[in-house]
This record gives sequence, C-alpha cells and structure tokens, in this order.
Amino acid sequence: MDISIGEKYKLRITSRRLSSGNYQVKFIMRESDEIESFYGYLLVKPKTTLKYTIQTIENQLDSFLNPFSLVSTDQKTSNSANKGTICMIFKS
Repeated sequence: MDISIGEKYKLRITSRRLSSGNYQVKFIMRESDEIESFYGYLLVKPKTTLKYTIQTIENQLDSFLNPFSLVSTDQKTSNSANKGTICMIFKS
C-alpha cells in the first residue's frame, strides 16, 4: 500500500502475520524529491488500526530524524492498548 504524507513524503507499507498472531509491518519512507530513503519494521498487535500504525511510523521517524526532541514517542501516541510497540528504522 502506498500512502502520501503531505506533499513531501511517500510511505509504502506491507505486512505479514507472525505465528504469535502479531503482525510485522515493513515500511519504506522516501522524500518526494530526494533519493535518500528510510526503511524499517514495526511489530503491532492484531487489532491495531492502520491510522495508528501510520501515526506510529511517523512519530518514530520524527524521533529518528530529530534525536534531541523533548517529546517521547509514547507521549505522541495515545493508544494505551499498543504500548510497547517495537520499531526499528534504517537509512538506505
């Protein structure tokens, strides 16, 4: 699934169900006018919404790109059912 985030970013996500019942979400985020991109993996619970998943990816990328941000990613996302979400981000 391809999603545009504002005019600047394009996000591509795919997912697969794990034997634990959770989902592994693979994402690639690329700036529209840049060659540089980021990719990563997110582990989410079965009833996690797409909106929450995209919001989590955006927040994690913001923290990755701005490491001195004073707001933690837990404060940016309010869905307590998904606390402890694991996210790994890499630069291509």
